[in-house]
Amino acid sequence: MVYLCSGNDKEKLEWFKTINIAGMKLTYQELRNAVYAGPFVSDAKRYFSKSNCVAYNLGKNLINGSPIRQDFLETAIEWIATSQGIGIEDYMAQHQHDPNASHLWQYFMSIVTWVETVFDVNKRKEITKGIDWGKYYEEFHDKIFDKSKIDTEISRLLIDSEVTKKKGICPYVLTRDERHLGLRLFPEDIKLAVYEQQKHRCKLCDKEFDIEFMEGDHITPWREGGRTVIDNCQMLCRECNRRKGSR
Repeated sequence: MVYLCSGNDKEKLEWFKTINIAGMKLTYQELRNAVYAGPFVSDAKRYFSKSNCVAYNLGKNLINGSPIRQDFLETAIEWIATSQGIGIEDYMAQHQHDPNASHLWQYFMSIVTWVETVFDVNKRKEITKGIDWGKYYEEFHDKIFDKSKIDTEISRLLIDSEVTKKKGICPYVLTRDERHLGLRLFPEDIKLAVYEQQKHRCKLCDKEFDIEFMEGDHITPWREGGRTVIDNCQMLCRECNRRKGSR
């Protein structure tokens, strides 16, 4: 039985998803390649989709997945599409009939080159792989970084027991947003002990609260050398903790 279906590109993509239930399941990018087939996809696959392709050799320490299953191509298109404020399908639809994918390759190379000027990707591949480098390239590629100082800082952060999300080290180095690091939180036993010491009162506003409405706070912040130990803990109400954290 053969069904002949018609529709726009997005409808065709939905058809492919529907019939992609049995057998070896295709990845979303493999489905997109079929829907938006043309000279652009053919040329892009030359760069990004073959075993040991040039994109893999250059970006294997930055990108997760396999070029054969189109992970490298999907990542490259996602980076450039996001920079233009559109989705992957929209980008592929716009460029489906381009004679080649040189603009995609040039943008990918710009990102890889920039990352390598900031981070030692061969030495730090355990923390550079799988990051949304396209986003950080757009935000920081005009800024000058000292690669040597960054590597020294990364060495310190990797052995810091307070840092629980090692994958967030590179984003932190760029943004200085400590949320990337997943800094250790005070365990429940420490919070309970300090809560009792403070007689159930917030250290800042001095109002009494049930413990579920209070949070453990570092007296000396992590960036100033503060550790997650009982002597560096104070219990604050949620409002005071939010206000302190925003300063």
